[in-house]
Amino acid sequence: MKRLLFVIATLSLCLSVLAEEEQKLRIGDIAPAFTAQDTLGNNISLSDYKGKYVIIDFWASWCPDCRREIPALKKLCKKYEKTKLGKEKAGIAFLSVSFDHDAESWKSLLRKERFTWPQISNGIPWKKNMNPIAQAYKLHWIPTFVLVSPEGRICGETITVSELEKIIKATK
Repeated sequence: MKRLLFVIATLSLCLSVLAEEEQKLRIGDIAPAFTAQDTLGNNISLSDYKGKYVIIDFWASWCPDCRREIPALKKLCKKYEKTKLGKEKAGIAFLSVSFDHDAESWKSLLRKERFTWPQISNGIPWKKNMNPIAQAYKLHWIPTFVLVSPEGRICGETITVSELEKIIKATK
């Protein structure tokens, strides 16, 4: 009986690990399309970046981990926005997608931080399967950084800027 319980417990653990892996986008998958608005109400889409490497930064102003990564992300942007990756003629583009549902809090932080790359939001919280962008990217944590190739494929995903830079270097 103990052996049977052990086998059942082991199988349950294996199935839960497999289910977790199924809930992530994989390297080489097509990056899901999305469109959201910037602070002026202009629509910006991932497809606007076709033909370029782009780093998508999924974040929110209320998220302490997200805010902690901002200085490092700014440094990374400055370092790579003009650095050619692979055969590309241009540097890496950056696009931040906020999951703030309080537009004023989001805009206030944007004014304070003075980001140099596009910031967009659809105003829908990311938790509880409410946000279609978060669902499409199967996000379980923010911040999440995703590197997308010029062909629109996932090159890598991580939750820290230091790991993101490793993904960039491995892509060169």
